[in-house]
Amino acid sequence: MKAQILEQLKKLHKGEISAEVWYDFTKTVEDKNLIKECSNYLFDIERRLKSIRNSFAYCTRIRKYCNYRIGTDVLPFEVVKVISDKVVEIREMDAENVKPPVLLSLGGFAGVHDNYTQEWKCIPNENNPVIRIRLSSKGWGRGYYRMTDTPKYFYDYNF
Repeated sequence: MKAQILEQLKKLHKGEISAEVWYDFTKTVEDKNLIKECSNYLFDIERRLKSIRNSFAYCTRIRKYCNYRIGTDVLPFEVVKVISDKVVEIREMDAENVKPPVLLSLGGFAGVHDNYTQEWKCIPNENNPVIRIRLSSKGWGRGYYRMTDTPKYFYDYNF
């Protein structure tokens, strides 16, 4: 029974089943403490994984790409050359808008957009200048850059 509960919880977490299906499933389980035990177990695993992903050692490992955060916007960069374990050369990537955000309502300067519906394609551009960033106590490039396995471009249309 424990395996079934864990399987249903994973499906719920991934969005494969609805809350109503989960609620109907919990009615069939006699031992309610088992549901609580399984959900606490999964949440503890998730919490530990998030703490590892947010740790300084994990975030500062050199990867193929890095993203520059400026306010709420994110610009993609590719790692061109590794000078040492504390210095890398990066080059900005071009971004092509594949799917613009949905306009939810008019207002503000240009309207209120649903920023999370936008999709961008990041394209390497060898004509962009190469810059060096260093690893400091705050992170890459004084904490403005974050190493990732995939490039990301994000433009906040609501500012």
